Amino acid sequence: MVRRCNRLLVLIRSLILCFWAIVFVIHAPSTLAHNQVVVVPLGSSQQIDLNNIITVAKTGGDFNRVEDAVDSIDDASPDNPYLVYIAPGEYRLRRTLQMKSFVRVVGSGSSITILNGRLISETTSGCLNGIAVVLGGGSGLSDVSIRNTGSAGETRVGVCDPDTFVSGVNLDRVRIDVRSGTSNYGVISRSGALVRNSSIVTLGRSGGNESIGVLSTVVSSDVLLDNTTVSSGEGADGSGSAYAVKLDDSIEPSITILVELNNSEINGPVDVGNGAQMLARNTRFSDLSTGVGSKICLFSSIDSFAGLYSSTVLNQDCSLPAP
Repeated sequence: MVRRCNRLLVLIRSLILCFWAIVFVIHAPSTLAHNQVVVVPLGSSQQIDLNNIITVAKTGGDFNRVEDAVDSIDDASPDNPYLVYIAPGEYRLRRTLQMKSFVRVVGSGSSITILNGRLISETTSGCLNGIAVVLGGGSGLSDVSIRNTGSAGETRVGVCDPDTFVSGVNLDRVRIDVRSGTSNYGVISRSGALVRNSSIVTLGRSGGNESIGVLSTVVSSDVLLDNTTVSSGEGADGSGSAYAVKLDDSIEPSITILVELNNSEINGPVDVGNGAQMLARNTRFSDLSTGVGSKICLFSSIDSFAGLYSSTVLNQDCSLPAP
């Protein structure tokens, strides 16, 4: 009987020790977290203090709205970057998500983290109105879907970079779907766009004006699409114009930007503006037209040339720089 009691006491003590060991393992990381630094991809290797990681979730996060999480940041800098992590779910943006410099927003995956901009109506300088996300210098977006559906008389925009020579679009593993407005734009770039491993879809409406996947409008706003699919379509009645990629020299005459397309698929017309340059590798086109003095280097396949100006330089003096 005494032996049984001793064995029982030993078992109880062992269970108590196991319990406290588990508690220590669970709580130790949070106790030490403030003194740790983790490496998070922000377009380059940057270290982010764990105190600078903010979570957004339906329940249990620091915030339950993405806009509030980004607005809470007031000290981001090149030496003090932030990461906003969004848990799975669909989040309805009540207003344009105004990204801040040196802040990156990362979802849980483009199929399970969705930002819906249907309710947005305000205008952002340099970016039209009805924009879901406006990027700032050194900011970026990855692993999310952006949906922005409009109605008659509305303009809808997925992502915009409003600041010439300042910010630029930086997207990775992002799905953008913009449709049904009178005018629809997936990405508007004024200071350059870097889009990787993503998909962009724009679709017009009957009686609409235009639908453009990627629109670049300003001198030196170079565009790089890598492993990305861009699709654009007109309204059901065939009204309006549709471009997958458009370099618009009507806003800034004599654009001198470079568009580089790598391992991508472009479903819809590509319009290369006056004086612009395009380099394409392993990219499928459905249609291509050019402006005066354009230079085109194609290491790709194309279904048709919609119209090449006589001054267009095609596949001459082409180099093949590293992607």
